[in-house]
Amino acid sequence: MGVEERGGLSDGNLFWHDYPTLDGLGPTGANTHQSKRSEDGAEEPEFVRISSFVPKALLNCTAVLSLLSEAAFRS
Repeated sequence: MGVEERGGLSDGNLFWHDYPTLDGLGPTGANTHQSKRSEDGAEEPEFVRISSFVPKALLNCTAVLSLLSEAAFRS
């Protein structure tokens, strides 16, 4: 892992170069922010994988608990 410029609509785009930023903690899917469909039906609209909700929620909870633990240790 390291510093990486990100594209798209991530809020991290606003301040990644000034502050450490985590990105990609949301559920998985495809065609992000694309709700259009071509006339021939070739373009698939945005979707999310329901099966990714719980693992990503656990990842976020673990990250928050880790940060809280570190903050308590420093106090």
